[in-house]
Amino acid sequence: IFTSMSSPGSNNDIVIPEEVITGSLFFDFEHTFADPDFPGMQMMPDELHFTAAAQTMGLNHDTTYVVYDDKGIFSAPRVYKMLEASGHKQVHVLDGGLPAWIAKSFPMQKGLSVASTTGDFVAQAQTVFINKVEMLTIIAQQSHHIIDARCPERFYARTPEPRLNMRGGHMPGAKNLPYSECLDGGFYKSLSQLDRLFSKLDIKSSDPIVFTCGSGVTACLLSVAAQVSGFKNICIYDGSWSEWASGSDTPIVTN
Repeated sequence: IFTSMSSPGSNNDIVIPEEVITGSLFFDFEHTFADPDFPGMQMMPDELHFTAAAQTMGLNHDTTYVVYDDKGIFSAPRVYKMLEASGHKQVHVLDGGLPAWIAKSFPMQKGLSVASTTGDFVAQAQTVFINKVEMLTIIAQQSHHIIDARCPERFYARTPEPRLNMRGGHMPGAKNLPYSECLDGGFYKSLSQLDRLFSKLDIKSSDPIVFTCGSGVTACLLSVAAQVSGFKNICIYDGSWSEWASGSDTPIVTN
């Protein structure tokens, strides 16, 4: 499964590479697999919407899927988490993505594949993503570690947010782990390196963690890194900063 995303302010234009891995289907989490009740945000849809989109795409419940993107590791973990949230366990992320595949001269094809038959995938919701109300409760009760994947400049409101009319800063109690610190040349860092990153945040493997970012994409990248490191009690705030900071009813700090 190939996936990609547009950049903020790009009129939602997704650039598809001229050549992709042979047999690749396209998973559009910004439009086809997005909750229609949240326009402009790539929020996880409900079971019925996800099931219909997955079947149209040709996904099947007994098929193993490998998700990749054209950056190496960036948006592929988002799709991995969406499939996991729909109850599909046979899914993997291709470490290094399309650039690593090209470097090995593995089989490629021009253009994406399209399924010839309707799939039989049926979504069964799992607790992977949480909403704003649940996030507010977590902050009020201080029940989870909150890990923000954005860069320090955005976390501390030193630079404007890339989306218009959005406040800067971070959620009370949040810790900053920029997603780029988990990567090395388009690959995830080694297990020992990831372990050191999380140990610096003083988090135990059994502690509950919620990941957040700008739009719910790189939070998934961190979430997968945490899974690799053995953390099990983890979730993702789906709306992330694009939802949290767009209104005036949520607490924000900058120090």
